[in-house]
Amino acid sequence: MDPRPPVPPDGLARARDRRRFFSNPLNRIEFAYDDTNLIERLFQSPWLGGKLYGRDYEFPTWLNETSDFNGDPSRISETRLDKIRDDESVAANNNEARSSMDVTQSEAETESKPETSQAQMPSQPVDHAGGMARNPRGRLERLAYLVSQELNQVIPNECAQECGQAPLEIIAQRSDEVLTIAYEQLNTRPFFSVQECWRRLYEDACLFKVVHILRARVASFGEDLSPNERLELQNAPQDGNWLSEIIAVLDKSIQLSGAPRRRQLHNTIFQKLSEVLPAGEMNKYPPAFRIYEPWPLRTRVGVSKADSTIDLVQFQEWLDVITQPLVIPKVTRHWRASKLWRSPRYLMEHTLGGRRLVPIELGKLYTDKDWSQRLMSFAEFTKKCLLPSRPREVGYLAQTDLFDLIPALKADIMTPDYCWSTPPPSTDEATLKTAGLSSAPSLSEPIVNVWLGPSGTRTPLHTDPYHNILCQVVGFKYVRLYAPHETPKLYPFGVDEKGINMENTSQVDISAHVACLLGRNVDAKELGEVDREFPKFKEAQYQEVILSPGDCLYVPLGWWHYVESLTTSSSVSFWWN
Repeated sequence: MDPRPPVPPDGLARARDRRRFFSNPLNRIEFAYDDTNLIERLFQSPWLGGKLYGRDYEFPTWLNETSDFNGDPSRISETRLDKIRDDESVAANNNEARSSMDVTQSEAETESKPETSQAQMPSQPVDHAGGMARNPRGRLERLAYLVSQELNQVIPNECAQECGQAPLEIIAQRSDEVLTIAYEQLNTRPFFSVQECWRRLYEDACLFKVVHILRARVASFGEDLSPNERLELQNAPQDGNWLSEIIAVLDKSIQLSGAPRRRQLHNTIFQKLSEVLPAGEMNKYPPAFRIYEPWPLRTRVGVSKADSTIDLVQFQEWLDVITQPLVIPKVTRHWRASKLWRSPRYLMEHTLGGRRLVPIELGKLYTDKDWSQRLMSFAEFTKKCLLPSRPREVGYLAQTDLFDLIPALKADIMTPDYCWSTPPPSTDEATLKTAGLSSAPSLSEPIVNVWLGPSGTRTPLHTDPYHNILCQVVGFKYVRLYAPHETPKLYPFGVDEKGINMENTSQVDISAHVACLLGRNVDAKELGEVDREFPKFKEAQYQEVILSPGDCLYVPLGWWHYVESLTTSSSVSFWWN
């Protein structure tokens, strides 16, 4: 008799709690931000008009002058703090006086400014019609002010000073030079071995550069310029595309440094910039992707498929009785993404008009010699790869934590309850030899990745050290699976010339065999070469399926799987253990 209970009580309790939690739409919205301290951070943040100290342009020099500071504000004497507040309040008020001269008479009548000795944010004119786009100068000036003030806030346990005094002394005025210094440190060693101080330096240098671009944009409106504004206008990007420049700087900050301390500030700037997008900009894109349903797959080795959506208890029973792949229909039909992600306009809107940078794989397969990766604007990716019926370049947004880059999109999906099941420990010797399994950490939350690409994008035959739920959101995908005991017939790679372990990937390119199965024209010579080079491959037994929108596929731990998009397609995968 099997001593295991059919369903772990903890797993069921978690699932029930999640269903109750998400039954309230407010909880779904709050959860989408993935920031449990969001409310607390907002009330402590200077964005809501708290006491603001610090200069607009300079990194706070008193951090360096106070030798006994060491990142602990409590160690600074009250007399010292009073002097800092007085000096910097005067500096801030001088900047405020200059800013107030730019306010028109009608704006001044609408919003009066109280007299105070404390530093005040630039006045925000009342705007009843067009948001930030209605008064771009005033709103952009306010945003620049807020970012500069945030940069002058003390961060507990700050480590940037470990980079030395020189870059900190010039970071406010010469951010490009500091970016070069920090980038050299980030680019000369693996990311996990880079000291946090260099990531912090790169992050803050990017934000100071954003302030310069914003102030230069404000200055370009043609009114009387201060000396600082003239200098910033002179050093600003000359291509005129200031919005794309800011977004690129912020995205590189996130993707190169990880934005270790000011990630919320990045997201706030993105949100504010969304208010200045040109009106009607999204209308140049089609309202929906062209997606045609492929011919049904005629096969004798299809993946098992449930008759309808199953619940967590039924899925746990499947795991306990037979750990095999399973297709579950209509799982994502209730997701907002199932409708909204069909529209290029919607995706453009949530990527700031397509200006956000995303990592794109270029090439047929990542095992090919000409395969590469590069950061590309989402608009360029869409125009070159997603919209053409026959794109010249194959580009794939693959295995990307898109919700980390664009948190607003996370509200469009929900983690399936199946990810809170408990797969029984495997006793299969072939499964226990899955590449990477011994070093895979225990997960408290599923690892979520997004896959978006045109027809023809492929992921070669490979394994993952986790159980996997692959949810098909838009379009159609072909998937072929091989059990772990078929591994010797699939010819895994070893360690390549660069020292990278590729044991989780098969040397066999099965795309020609799949094309033949799907009725495409295939060169018989190509098929023959595969069979001659890998003679045991044709003996391997497999299962296959075409996933439709709404389907999810359970891929057990250690199972080999090949994935190919048959149309423009978006999917979300959930790894758990």
